[in-house]
Amino acid sequence: IKLGSNTCGCNWNWKMMALDISFDKVGVEATNKKQKSSNDNKEEIISQLRPSLFPNVPPFINFQAPNQRYDNFISFDIPWNLWTVISNPLLIQCMTRAGFRMKMVSEVSYSNLTGAIWDVVDSKTRFLRFLKITKSPTEAFRLLAGVANSKDLLKMNKEVKINRLPGFTSICRKDELARNHKIYRKKFGENEFNFVPETYVLPENRSKLLQCMTRAQIPEAPNIREIPGMNKPTQWIVKPTNQARGEGIYLIDNIFDLPSDDESRKDITYAIAQKYISNPYLIRGHKFDMRLYVLVTSVDPLMVYIYGDGLARFATEPYSTDSLDIRNNCIHLTNATINKENNESYLDGDQEDEFSGFLWTLSMLKEYLTMAGVDWNNIWSQIQDIVRKTIILGYSSMRVEGEEVTSSYNCYKLLGLDIMLDSDLKPWVLEVNTDPSLCADPVDANLKANMIAEMFNIVGFHIPQEIARKNKSDIISQYPEFAELSYDMKVYEKPAKKAVNLTDEEMSEYLESDHIEASDIHLLMKAEEELSQTKEFTRLLPNNSTSRYLQFLGKDIHADRLLDMWEKVKQRKDNCLENLKHSFARNMHCDRDNQMPRMKMPANKNPYTPVKVVFVVVI
Repeated sequence: IKLGSNTCGCNWNWKMMALDISFDKVGVEATNKKQKSSNDNKEEIISQLRPSLFPNVPPFINFQAPNQRYDNFISFDIPWNLWTVISNPLLIQCMTRAGFRMKMVSEVSYSNLTGAIWDVVDSKTRFLRFLKITKSPTEAFRLLAGVANSKDLLKMNKEVKINRLPGFTSICRKDELARNHKIYRKKFGENEFNFVPETYVLPENRSKLLQCMTRAQIPEAPNIREIPGMNKPTQWIVKPTNQARGEGIYLIDNIFDLPSDDESRKDITYAIAQKYISNPYLIRGHKFDMRLYVLVTSVDPLMVYIYGDGLARFATEPYSTDSLDIRNNCIHLTNATINKENNESYLDGDQEDEFSGFLWTLSMLKEYLTMAGVDWNNIWSQIQDIVRKTIILGYSSMRVEGEEVTSSYNCYKLLGLDIMLDSDLKPWVLEVNTDPSLCADPVDANLKANMIAEMFNIVGFHIPQEIARKNKSDIISQYPEFAELSYDMKVYEKPAKKAVNLTDEEMSEYLESDHIEASDIHLLMKAEEELSQTKEFTRLLPNNSTSRYLQFLGKDIHADRLLDMWEKVKQRKDNCLENLKHSFARNMHCDRDNQMPRMKMPANKNPYTPVKVVFVVVI
């Protein structure tokens, strides 16, 4: 990797590890027939700082896509705080080219950190870091437990941004995803929630699974075990609850292969057993799934984006349900980690065949299916629906755990959703990955490089105050138009919960008025700033057609209803965004008096009852 003053403006003093890929081979400007990108190779000149849509809001750092470069560069040296040495060239280039400098986390608290935190680290590595810092195993274990409950996010410096959101284990752990799906399906019905296969949590539900598997046996079979060599639809897939990359996953078709439920054993497995989708949609006889990238920038209100491209990952051996092939993971699993080792042509395939190899982009898959007469728009619509609902499955937990996070600036999360199509083209959610791999292969280097830059632009990074003071003269000389230079705490302070419950008509009237509260203006500002940076990302929640999803969120969702109605108001009123900007110009966003709502309420809906006060003077 060529990093130096011309590239990133900082001194490179890290000892680089041997990388799996190099920019020279699969760099973001590499051409490959499978990288079907709409971007041409023409270089675009952009500014390092971009203005806010709103007055009195400081500028944002403008992250560069592969075909972009700055007109002028300021070496801010904004801290990019890491838990471990990072070797992903796409992330390194994106952050350092924007003026960030790598820095190892050396404290157990985030209260003194500014800039960015890239928190992608396994529990073992995190524990060892805690142990090195505290010199106490007991304290290291206590801190690790706090991370599991997101307690480490509650005392964050308000100027730092981290790629974590509280409560996401409720959908990223396979057992929690299954439990929540079952709860929502019972409450709202199978017509709405029927996209996670039948699942049993082990060892908790082992007896129920045994009954289910026993009922599925053939009466004339001599014992409970399936007859070898016969094709059976009653296969189950066992997955550890908290592992990734296909580790520990295997198929079973008999009760003898179930993990033990003896809790006294040290090797007891905490896992799920999921009914295997035995009728997958096949392409050229091979099973595949899709990796989709979903960005969540806020929980209250819920703001969710999906990237327009992704990956299609194929099993490297032809599909079979024969019980003799049940332990061949290269037939049944699509994980790249497993299949790369099985086939040397995993990435390239036949160079003369555009649709060869076992790793495609989603745009390739769309083109192939469209050529085969499949209605891709219908599939994509179904996928968007279940992505929204998958995030909603964890909404309650995320909202409760995130209540004490006091700034809306701090947290965001990129997720990797694995989705498979069955033979009826129905999409199923297989799992939600908390830290999807952003390391690139030749097939997806351009895709991921563009996605990373767009993600950082959507979540929006300001210059920390101390960094802005050090670089004030350089910033003013290059950007004299900016009245504010650094992060402004007031813009991102979370408001107190509101008990106001307006009807849709009243909410619409309120948003079209000149009396929107400061805290609501901040919500609308953040939503509009993020939306302005979308290119390949599409906002799934909220948009002008997602009102029906509010029913799944429960009560006291003022912020979600506000943004939902705002999308509708924007459609019918052209100047509503300009009115919002004028509100900032009048410095309404600096008004912190939230004791008395300034909403214009209909006369018969006034929640404040006049009280007659009588003063009695006693002499």
